Amino acid sequence: MGYRVAFSMPTHSSQALEALFRHCSEFGFCGLQLKPCQYEPFLGDPAGFLGRWGEWAPLATALVVDLRVASDAGRRLLEQVLDLSVGMDGDLVVLCCDGPPLATDAERAKSLLAQLDAIGRRARGKGLKTLLINRQGRLIERRADLELFAATADPDVLGLALDTAHLVLCGETDPASTVRDFRRHLADVHLKDLARSRFPMLEGKQGELRSIGEGEIDFRPVFEALDAIGYTGWLTVDDEGGSREPVECMSRASEFLQSILQGQGKGQ
Repeated sequence: MGYRVAFSMPTHSSQALEALFRHCSEFGFCGLQLKPCQYEPFLGDPAGFLGRWGEWAPLATALVVDLRVASDAGRRLLEQVLDLSVGMDGDLVVLCCDGPPLATDAERAKSLLAQLDAIGRRARGKGLKTLLINRQGRLIERRADLELFAATADPDVLGLALDTAHLVLCGETDPASTVRDFRRHLADVHLKDLARSRFPMLEGKQGELRSIGEGEIDFRPVFEALDAIGYTGWLTVDDEGGSREPVECMSRASEFLQSILQGQGKGQ
């Protein structure tokens, strides 16, 4: 596809997860970012993960972690996640950290960022890259949180994963500008779409997460921004938008990405 592109979607059965492993390469995806429900059975048992997924195990390039940074339970979980990531020869650990957002309390933010720096350095010592992802109601939510993070974090230790849908949900009308402004820390872009709906999401704004290409976000400026900054990190199609089968989701996403990349002269 011209970029390193991973695929990620929640599954509720072993058969659906197996379909992701079995077919992701057919659609041009370089790997899978696994949700907690997909790897939690193997925490404390990296050998079990390798035994279950065999030759497909290296396709698991990243683990997404819901983390309470300043808690004993969070620290225990993180150690297990790092051990599993090393055991499966992963690349990224993507932290979705419990809020409130950084910019709401500067002193708390300073303490949390110091703890996250220590986490990132520990992960780096194991050959892993630690990223923080923006989410509504989480540690990194709005531009002010991104700015505080970027002003403090060492990009060699802590990077950013930007989720396009959650940027828009939280008031960012131009995700491409966020890509440009935070390129120094950017290591993963979660491509997720958004459509207006009857479900209130944030301060009167409304939106429903959709599969890429099935909502209202214009992704072409995002890819133009990635091209302009010479981006070489990961892209992750993060499909949380429906109940389709994994193969159909990957097929639709691949077709949509190809339509954009061919317009940039980057398609296969």
